[in-house]
Amino acid sequence: MTLRGNAVGQELRSVFSLVPFSRGERWFLLFVTLSGMLARLPLLSRPMVHDEAYTYVAFASRPLLAVISDYHLPNNHIFHTLLVHLVTAWLGAHPWTVRLPAFLAAALCIPALALLGARLYSPRAGLLAATLLAGLPVQALYATNARGYSLYTFFTLALFLLAQVLAHRPSVSLWALVAIVAGLGFWTVPFMVYPFAGVMLWLAMTLWDGENRSFARWMKKVALPFLGVTLGVGLLVVLVYLPVVLWGTGWRSLAGNGFVQPLEWGALFPTALMRLRETADEWTLGLPAWAGWGISAGALMAMLLHSRFSRERFSPLLMAVIGAFGVWLIQRGNPMARLWTYLIPLWVLGGAVGLWQLWAFLRQRLLWLSRFEGAGAVVLLVVLSVSSLRAFSLHAGEVQQVADLLVKEGSTQFFAAAGTPDDAPLWFYLMEAGAGRETFERKRMNSPESIFVVVRPSEEQTPQSVLAERGLDESLCAPQTLHLWQVVGGLQVYRCERQD
Repeated sequence: MTLRGNAVGQELRSVFSLVPFSRGERWFLLFVTLSGMLARLPLLSRPMVHDEAYTYVAFASRPLLAVISDYHLPNNHIFHTLLVHLVTAWLGAHPWTVRLPAFLAAALCIPALALLGARLYSPRAGLLAATLLAGLPVQALYATNARGYSLYTFFTLALFLLAQVLAHRPSVSLWALVAIVAGLGFWTVPFMVYPFAGVMLWLAMTLWDGENRSFARWMKKVALPFLGVTLGVGLLVVLVYLPVVLWGTGWRSLAGNGFVQPLEWGALFPTALMRLRETADEWTLGLPAWAGWGISAGALMAMLLHSRFSRERFSPLLMAVIGAFGVWLIQRGNPMARLWTYLIPLWVLGGAVGLWQLWAFLRQRLLWLSRFEGAGAVVLLVVLSVSSLRAFSLHAGEVQQVADLLVKEGSTQFFAAAGTPDDAPLWFYLMEAGAGRETFERKRMNSPESIFVVVRPSEEQTPQSVLAERGLDESLCAPQTLHLWQVVGGLQVYRCERQD
């Protein structure tokens, strides 16, 4: 057992070793990683949004068994939720603590992408990719959103790193690590099947190329390991979701929820085109137009001319896209933008490779440009980081201000109701301020003296519509006592006295 553990440890060190980088390049990578984290740090306290707030209130704040067994909504990215549960149990529930696991996972993506770029292309291309990723606004968005997407992205990069080593030095330990990392990814989000398919396709094609494209030799080499990994991942998935089936919300909550139901064939491609536009808008969020077009042009060039730039024949971005397209056609799911977050680092890597080749071309003709490589990378990081900070609000949100007002008004027992999308953030901020669940959960309502109804008129909400959305009878509020109590930004807070 000890020998096996040592072997796995040695394999991990070899996979994540920084050997491709010189000493100076390692220091630069550390600088870029810390700078990326520092630039995102203020965003840890930005106003909570609906899905992350709901994740904490409905899942992470509950007992451990509920965390791993309740899948009434796919908001529960279980492995990530488990980490949030542990962190908040230790440090308390605040926006920054709830977001800490996602933040750290996103930070790890920076050196992981640099290493993948160095292994596939060159150390400088890897460092440029890391610089772009560290400052990219959409990456900052997911780094400070308490969901499992940053972990999902990191596990994808880890799988590609493992696959790149496996392509040249196969071992049982590495295959086992692939199964474990993929299993953790599936425990985070079931749609880990998308990146897993892309990684395995890339690995299969790379091994086939290594066997001089002999199908017979390729089958002999990969059939058993691929079967073993597939079975291993399947077994891990069954084990980690077993609590949901045995003690939780049941098998149907995994396979039958509305978010995973296939689209009709007639709606499939129109929906995909709409989602593609949304994805493009999200990926270029806060970016100067030249940066978005530059990364995309570089990525396209890197895909088309990959074998000229890389040690490997097949582009990981191209294989990931082909694998994702195949899974999507089989599943016929609704391809929402967040599904494709794992492709962002590969898009950035492709863009960095293309831009680095352009820089190398210019440098050969203008030798003085080589003096400005480091400074240029730092300027690029600063420009992108400023774009990230400008793209998001750093001020206390309206919902947080409402929660603070309600708690300060706590001389009387109260119940607060809000409509979507303000409901879950209100619950979170009430809990953070020390209010109990009886102040917002209908089943725990304990004869409140006052009822506060939070209305967002821009969403065409009224006090009556909010009460109905929360499953409360509007007769609960004495009509003669209902009045506008406070206005906070775009929110109106109505107050009434409870009517028996």
